[in-house]
Amino acid sequence: MRGVALAVASKEAPDVAGGAPYYQAKVYLMHVLEFLGLQDRISFEPLQDFTDAASVYYLPGRSATVKIDDMVIGQIGEYKKSVQKSLKLPEYVAGFELDLALLMQVAPDGSQYVPLSRFPSISQDICFQAVGSVSYAELTGQLQTALARGLNKGERVKKRPIDLYTSAGLDGQKRITYRVTLTSYERTLTEEVLTNLLNMIAGKLSETLGAQRI
Repeated sequence: MRGVALAVASKEAPDVAGGAPYYQAKVYLMHVLEFLGLQDRISFEPLQDFTDAASVYYLPGRSATVKIDDMVIGQIGEYKKSVQKSLKLPEYVAGFELDLALLMQVAPDGSQYVPLSRFPSISQDICFQAVGSVSYAELTGQLQTALARGLNKGERVKKRPIDLYTSAGLDGQKRITYRVTLTSYERTLTEEVLTNLLNMIAGKLSETLGAQRI
């Protein structure tokens, strides 16, 4: 199988490195899938079968299959102690592997040309804290929907995850940080415009998912 793989490793403790390694690997995975326009079609299911050659390296309870629609395209997770030892990896390590042929099969054909605006874009970060039952895909999907509904004429918005953090101190909750970039093709934007948009989004996600802005 030809694939796309990545491992995230650190010698730091989880609280210093930015939370559990599984979630850090997930952030990088979402970068890849967003670039391909697949972010709204992804789901994760806990790995059950560890006899398969592609899954044998992962730690039960800390790993998942990666699905686009109903198709499994890969795995993500933290590695077993035996794998860490044999490859001389630090304890803080996780990664993912995607089947390249399947990835290209589900990716949209071609690319959409987006003209550049003559007006500068503005960006701000927004962080949400949500209970463990709220999935990354659910939060991201509702964020995208709310952003799209809040746009004015001639505006485009992009968002990308920049951090996903969890620790024992959060009582099973997680914090996800996004960078939101707003572009207008008709006027120069002020920071206040984006601030108001993000304030509105925070209120919507609090109502629908109970996600709190941090």
